[in-house]
Amino acid sequence: MKSKILTVLTVALLLGSSSCIKRNTTTVNDYNHRNYFSARFENYFSPGETGIMIFLSDQNGNLLSEEWINGQTSVTLYPQQGTLFPTTLTETLVYTSPGEGGKTMVHLYSYLQVMPDSWIWKTFESATTGSAILTFGNVPPHTAYSISSYSGWNHGDALSSAASIYLGKDPDNIYLLLNTTAQGYRYKWLTGIEPSAQQWVDLSSMETPISKVIPIPGTLNLNYQLNGYLPSGEHAKGYYTVDYGGETGTYTDSVVLHFPATIFNDFEFNINTIDPSDSHKQWYQYTFGTIPNSVSYLNGDVSVLNSAPDNFHVQVSGSFDRLGSSWEANPIGPYRYQWTVYGAPTATTFKFPALPDDLVKIYAGFIADSLKLSSVEIKDFSQVSSYYDLIRKMFVSGNYIANIVPGYSGLIRYMPAAKKADKPGTGKGM
Repeated sequence: MKSKILTVLTVALLLGSSSCIKRNTTTVNDYNHRNYFSARFENYFSPGETGIMIFLSDQNGNLLSEEWINGQTSVTLYPQQGTLFPTTLTETLVYTSPGEGGKTMVHLYSYLQVMPDSWIWKTFESATTGSAILTFGNVPPHTAYSISSYSGWNHGDALSSAASIYLGKDPDNIYLLLNTTAQGYRYKWLTGIEPSAQQWVDLSSMETPISKVIPIPGTLNLNYQLNGYLPSGEHAKGYYTVDYGGETGTYTDSVVLHFPATIFNDFEFNINTIDPSDSHKQWYQYTFGTIPNSVSYLNGDVSVLNSAPDNFHVQVSGSFDRLGSSWEANPIGPYRYQWTVYGAPTATTFKFPALPDDLVKIYAGFIADSLKLSSVEIKDFSQVSSYYDLIRKMFVSGNYIANIVPGYSGLIRYMPAAKKADKPGTGKGM
């Protein structure tokens, strides 16, 4: 199964002077206390991921409190010195996941300028209930296919005589799309597919989807995807991939989406493109609910003035809600490190918080000065008034952010040596 959730890695840092695949939301109350900070995890860590620690720092990077997670679903942090936390602090979550080359990946995610309160981490729920085998007959000549269940997706150029697909419900539905050579796009909607089923599918008769042309800023490189939600209004538990596409090296200023006239009333359309004038700039947009009539870039820009971890400085323009930066380190030893920082648009320079001594002992040899900047990002969320409003919606509302906002858009500027992501914006940091 090809994962539908791709992770965008960003970096956690501590704000100095004022001037981002992990899935994430959180819950905060009304910012009405400073004597504790609680964290609750609702199925947040995926299989293979292990929560390690949460630690809190002040604006100068000094440690205020730390707590091991150790498989717990909730932890509470108290001030280690004094009776109250400062008005604002930096929160850092540390967890691990399997890495490449036999190394364990250590992820650090920090949010700057947050207030002490109770947070709930939630995640996109992508579970499987088993798989089914589809056997096809009377397959028309075609140039592309897509098979999607609630949590599985297979696609390619030529459909085999049989295909296995992971299911996300019991029973599940399956949406099959073919781009036929004689009749164009055709689809089939299969219902009541149970795990371990072996289903015969006759493709001599298929339905015709409707289509919609979406104007986009001109580009030579893009990827897009259209997903349908059932039930409508629930954007945190799964979807059916209805259409997808992309271009590499061919100029285009529009995409054509194909979707059924019925079945779905609630969609997610996402697109990411490479700026034709700067290959290090990647734009993206996500829209929930109705399919948009057009796509436009975020009105803003970000450039790096200094990429040294001890003197980081970026320049930004435009209107957006969150500024992020991603860093990586791969020293000799069993670990690789990715540190992501999120802050307000004014957090154009910052200072890494000091690691707790207990983490220093575990991750011996890792220092912030060894980090290399991989990307910076600006991101705007629809119907969010500020970074502080975003924090409330992501970590205070108790809901998944895609259930709250009708869309978001952003710009990622990659450093020359960094690898571009396929699909930004759907990671744990959203």
